[in-house]
Amino acid sequence: MNSDQKSRYFQNVARCFFNERGAPFFLSSKEIELIAQWERMGIPFHVIREGINRSFSRFRMTPGRKGKVLSLEFCQRSVMKSFTSYKERKVGKSHKKFTEAEKGKKMNKAIKNFLDHLPPELEYLREVFIRAQRFLEKNERDEESLERIEQEVENLLCERASSGDKERVRKEVLKEYNISDSEEWERVFRVKLLKYLREKHKIPYVSPYYY
Repeated sequence: MNSDQKSRYFQNVARCFFNERGAPFFLSSKEIELIAQWERMGIPFHVIREGINRSFSRFRMTPGRKGKVLSLEFCQRSVMKSFTSYKERKVGKSHKKFTEAEKGKKMNKAIKNFLDHLPPELEYLREVFIRAQRFLEKNERDEESLERIEQEVENLLCERASSGDKERVRKEVLKEYNISDSEEWERVFRVKLLKYLREKHKIPYVSPYYY
């Protein structure tokens, strides 16, 4: 996507969410990061809209529900399920559908390979990946726990990234974007830094949504 397409993508997702939720009509930095993640994964807007609509429909039909939906993260699971269905429809019935167990094996294999070849500069990631590996070996498909570990991995990568890697990404962002808002700058920089570090070190995801 070019910058105009990305802008429309973000605006459309935000508008769809606000139409369902109502006020307040703004997104937190964490919600903006979530939309950026969907955009990187190539999830079409109509798929996100389907997931958001399903989330709110299910919420409204829940007996005894209280309060209101406050965060876009509430829609994450439905959006990913809609994306999975979309991909299966797109490639046809002949495409092999991975079961949850197969996804777990695939993820476990990727994590094991990463740990076996863990470079010294990423030793700080060993403990969190071992923790994820233990979840999978026990067949504990607790997606929320795995998502929390994934968030922990991302936070560690941003906190422990070398000054050289940060400077490289900073120059890349300055070259590609003209951003005056400091919060938007930090969001784009974080997204780019994580993408660069994952590709550089072949760091696997600790979330079943990527498998």
